[in-house]
Amino acid sequence: MGRLRPYQCNASPAVNLLQRQSRVETRFSNGEAGVRTPPGRMWRYYQVLPPAPSGALCVIFKNDMLETWVGGACSEDGGLTFSKPKLLLPTTWSLARMTHNLAVLPLSGGRFGVVGGQYRPRVSRGPGDAASTEDSGVFVSLSKKAPSARLGLWGVARSLIKRTGGTGPAWCFTRECLSPAGYLSAAATGAEVSERGAQWEAPVRILDGTHPGCVERHHGALSPDHVDDAWRTQTPGRGEHCEFDGRYSLVRHRGRYLLFARANSGHAVRHVQVTSSTCLECNASAWAPFELVRLPGVDPWASSGEKANVYFFGAQVSPLDKNVLLAVFPLVTPDKFACLGLSASRDGLRWSPPSSLLACDTDGESVRSLTHPAFGLHTDPTNRSRVLFWAHEHVGHEMAKDWLSPTPQLVRYTIDADDLRAWSTQALARIDAEEEADVLSTSQPRMRMQESPSPNSLAQPLLRYAPPRPVHVGANLSLRAGRGNGGGAGLRTRRRVRRHSPPTPPLACAWYEVLCATRRRLESVGTPASLVVGGCTWALLLLWWRELFRAVWACSRCRWG
Repeated sequence: MGRLRPYQCNASPAVNLLQRQSRVETRFSNGEAGVRTPPGRMWRYYQVLPPAPSGALCVIFKNDMLETWVGGACSEDGGLTFSKPKLLLPTTWSLARMTHNLAVLPLSGGRFGVVGGQYRPRVSRGPGDAASTEDSGVFVSLSKKAPSARLGLWGVARSLIKRTGGTGPAWCFTRECLSPAGYLSAAATGAEVSERGAQWEAPVRILDGTHPGCVERHHGALSPDHVDDAWRTQTPGRGEHCEFDGRYSLVRHRGRYLLFARANSGHAVRHVQVTSSTCLECNASAWAPFELVRLPGVDPWASSGEKANVYFFGAQVSPLDKNVLLAVFPLVTPDKFACLGLSASRDGLRWSPPSSLLACDTDGESVRSLTHPAFGLHTDPTNRSRVLFWAHEHVGHEMAKDWLSPTPQLVRYTIDADDLRAWSTQALARIDAEEEADVLSTSQPRMRMQESPSPNSLAQPLLRYAPPRPVHVGANLSLRAGRGNGGGAGLRTRRRVRRHSPPTPPLACAWYEVLCATRRRLESVGTPASLVVGGCTWALLLLWWRELFRAVWACSRCRWG
């Protein structure tokens, strides 16, 4: 892969999608009437859920780097002002620890699925960690069905009489939809806030750090004296267990669940890997091996001086086309430029080259962007001609906890829907062009293994073209003689001649593949179909008219569509 050029993260991106004049700072309620404040100083990892049928937009986030809870807040005005946060999951949930890198996915029937968890066997998060259990892998949990959905009319009546139904969003941790402070203070004082009332089903572990294909080389560049043995794997030949220390994103696309996770391809080198399954709650055997996403211009195996960092990967289904995936992510190039990148894909593995949405500052180490995207590009409920996008500016971290640093803000931008649709078309066309270039560069004429007279001889290579076997003149004479005799001799000779007919020339196969790729390219730029078909047909006729049909049959692996 080529090096990502600095202009792709410059202040003047090639595709200016964000409407800069639309920048608006959001506000959150602090519980007092009419009082709106900026988000918490250390809040992070925002994810905006798709609009509800009522038009409400809810945002999910965690409260710190070493979080104690993940919560959410909802907005009725298009994501400008949000309510007081409600608890989604506490870190102290006894069934699983999922809050560090939690991702939320809306499901059918008003339910939600969450995925989260790290794999750090025998390693705790510090002496102040309330839960000392190990991080044992990636867990999935689903929100419970409402009583009315489980028990029909009796459930509706029961929820109205006994008030057992939820009073808030279905992603709340409890049916009462308590605030994080209310839940944690009640739990600290020993009040009755049992986890039996949680709206989440018991989590299921789906993966651990030994999953096939997983990439983890975070400590590979450090000397053994600086690496704790507990972080090393005991599996021969694997290097390290995957820690899953980065943020997840979960997508439902074409009947499969795609899980995107961090791939530490080297010390301080971050990339993205993806696995998929048709079943969200199935065990590891149902999940495909991890693969590194193909992001042109970003090389996960680059040397230290050429490394680029993709801090996390916010993939989602496009709000304008359900067959297209979009991803927003913080990107730091080898030249220490930072931006919020945007890429498109059809399958979740092959992505278009990153386009810069917004130029960003970096931290002191120049490996992290100080602006993060909030996962979620959504159509504006009040105006279908534009798409909403949120960015978290001045992200708080350990090196910037002093109160002199800029105040973090969650800001909202708008993107014209037609501009985003046109950009997606161009991005997908670039993927097709790169795939065709790869096919042309790797396609070789068909070859056949031949034995050389001597293993050390350079006069006749071991791999060379197989010349067509000639038709013997005697066979043609016997064919004419067979016709003259009027019977089976001529018929037998004719079979022998067909059996020894020359094979398809390899040059015809190679040119046929070139013409197929050329046709796809011409059709992608709007060339009339009749002109494309006619030109390719005449080219084939002039190239090898006697073997046209044989070439088409032998080279049928080339797909014309």
